[in-house]
Amino acid sequence: MCVALERAEPDCAQDDVTTLKQLQEIDTLDLHRRFPALLRRACEKKALQCAVALSHSSSFYPFQLFSAALVKQLDRETLKVLIEQGELHLDSWFEVEDKWVSGEWGEPWNGWQDDSDDNDSVGEIYGRLKYWKPLLILFIDAHNFECAEFLLEAGARTDVCEWASEWLAGGDSEGGAQKYDSYLQLSHRRHWQITLFCPGKTPLHSLLLSVRGSPGALSLTEDEWYAQKFRLLQRIVAVASKSNTQCLEWQSSIPVAGLQTEMCSLSLACFLLQVEAVVELLAAREAALGREEGARLIAFAMTPGPTYTFGRSHRETQERCIAVLKALAEGGADLSASSALYEACMVNAESVFDFLLETGVSPKRVGEICSPVALAVCMQYRRWSMAEKLLSRGTDPNEAHACGGVTGSRVLAVEAYLVASARLLLYERETELQMKVLEGLARAKADFKSPIRDGKYTPLSFAIEFRLTEEAEFLLRHGVSMGARPDLLEGRLRESHASPWLNNIICTPSCQGPELEKILRSLPASVVNSPTKVFKTCFCTEVLESPLGAALAAQYSGGLKALIEAGANVNVATRTRRVQRDPTKPYAPLLLAFETRQWEAAKILVQGGADTKCVREMWLESEGETDTPACLQDCPATLLSLIRPVLTASAPSESG
Repeated sequence: MCVALERAEPDCAQDDVTTLKQLQEIDTLDLHRRFPALLRRACEKKALQCAVALSHSSSFYPFQLFSAALVKQLDRETLKVLIEQGELHLDSWFEVEDKWVSGEWGEPWNGWQDDSDDNDSVGEIYGRLKYWKPLLILFIDAHNFECAEFLLEAGARTDVCEWASEWLAGGDSEGGAQKYDSYLQLSHRRHWQITLFCPGKTPLHSLLLSVRGSPGALSLTEDEWYAQKFRLLQRIVAVASKSNTQCLEWQSSIPVAGLQTEMCSLSLACFLLQVEAVVELLAAREAALGREEGARLIAFAMTPGPTYTFGRSHRETQERCIAVLKALAEGGADLSASSALYEACMVNAESVFDFLLETGVSPKRVGEICSPVALAVCMQYRRWSMAEKLLSRGTDPNEAHACGGVTGSRVLAVEAYLVASARLLLYERETELQMKVLEGLARAKADFKSPIRDGKYTPLSFAIEFRLTEEAEFLLRHGVSMGARPDLLEGRLRESHASPWLNNIICTPSCQGPELEKILRSLPASVVNSPTKVFKTCFCTEVLESPLGAALAAQYSGGLKALIEAGANVNVATRTRRVQRDPTKPYAPLLLAFETRQWEAAKILVQGGADTKCVREMWLESEGETDTPACLQDCPATLLSLIRPVLTASAPSESG
């Protein structure tokens, strides 16, 4: 008998029932007392015949020996035997445990141990949660879809969900850790994973959260796995839709980004962008979606969390989102009554964005005045192509975006555009596309004159201070006034050096005009007298050019006069980007004006106090010292009369 007893367990593992049946025929042998884990061993080794033989034993109570870790690994045939013999109930519950461990400084990290892990050496146990899991959910979480399908065929309930038993801190085994409950719940949510406890999680919630890649799913091809999952989904929906408990509407607190979001099965399917599930659940409904419910489901579809994208590419995610939105629209949801367009801008889903516009969704604000504005969001997050499409479809650029963002609360599109542009590095700028957006704002009659940034700037003064060259030039070309207010020119332009591109604006013909001259007059003297490095037009070299030099290089008399009125020193020599007689040294502005025959500029300089002695020096340095320089020969009489005194006092005796 001893030999037979020793052979019982190995034979059970090999599914050989010969020895087992011989032992069962001995009336004096109680297998339950001698070998209490034989049935468990047979199930672990998938020894079907032994499991059948053991389950016939009237003196054996195997249910007490089954753990969740064992049961979830059963195959369909073994489960069928256990169910038919009454060893397991279709709606059995199992107490399972989530354990997570702490990292350094006592901070929990995302290290989890399930109830089958006996090795606690990974780290100090930080917290534990004991909870009750229905058998159907146990199989679904283990991706044992065959066994889950068998339970449904046998009549298992779908109106069941997980229930928490007790929260335990550290290694506590008693229930005296209630004071830690709130903190442990927060920690559990922070490190939650899809197979772990979730308040109110039903079998359908669990199936929707199932992701291919777990050990139980690796034996199947991707197509086989999804086919099994979809077949099980159809069965669960069919059973649940007939339940009087309305379990399809049950909410589960799904942790999203550390928070708990109440979701029914349809909401979760939309959130996870599981198109087939959305279609099945909508088909199971008796009524069309209402306005508020439809908007809520659309919002879930438009905000898929990064944790739940399951390795999809951005393109695939957008394709799935479009398919879900189409299904919701067919189910009665009104895409125009939602904030879907705004959400598409937020997550940079341009394909979804295009789909919404093509279906007739208005580019303007939807809802109350506090609702978000898609155009402002596009500007804030530099979605230039989306912004251009909104403007081409007639959006209102003067709707205030009241939901904050990177530029604060209640901002207009113009402000959002400028602030976003100011944050861009030079190599990040998409100048051509950005300028198309700016032109679209102008065509849509955007407000370019009202103060921005809490009244500290106008759009033009902001562009000037933050050196947005193209934007400043654009605003000047369109005659956008900054009010010529020096108090709006704070920052770099009020420092002791000028903006490197201020001279470039002066030299840009499209920027020249009354508005630029207003700005130049309002500049402090420290700025208008500060030279800046510019490239010469004919050589790849830099020269120091003052704003006066830039105005002379551009032959811009109006700008020259405005600079002098602002306090520019007319006698400080400067180089210019244009070719000079001697490019190695600076020249007085008046001399530059004469050399380039800018008679109006020369007159302005003389009237502004320019020292005419430089003209005399030019005369004296001319070849032969008796010839009159060509520029003086061409000089108008009115200008010549202004400099005649100094010329007469210093003229050679032979001159006329």
